[in-house]
Amino acid sequence: MWIVRIALGRPYTFIVLGLPILILANFKAVSAGSNGNTVLSVPADALLFRAEGLRVALFQDGHAQLTPITVGRDFGSSLEVLTGLKAGDKVILNPSDSLTNGEEIKETPPVKEPAR
Repeated sequence: MWIVRIALGRPYTFIVLGLPILILANFKAVSAGSNGNTVLSVPADALLFRAEGLRVALFQDGHAQLTPITVGRDFGSSLEVLTGLKAGDKVILNPSDSLTNGEEIKETPPVKEPAR
């Protein structure tokens, strides 16, 4: 399960309940693979099922880069990635089915949570 907490630093009147948004996430190698090597995993909702094969959308230089991946084990809400990604890649979560390669994407910096 992936629990995400998003803190907004100021009132955003343009955010509407149910409105789809893009969330960028950095993934690091976090688990040991079946062969003892460290592997990457991505949330299942980051996957794009295309005629040419399974893809994830990466954020690169302000544009979406549709990247083919090979998956290994299925952990339910996430999948092991065998090829196609490296630690530190910025994966777009919940990409639109209509997202195209090279499409311009705006990255917004993370909002720091106010000190308590």
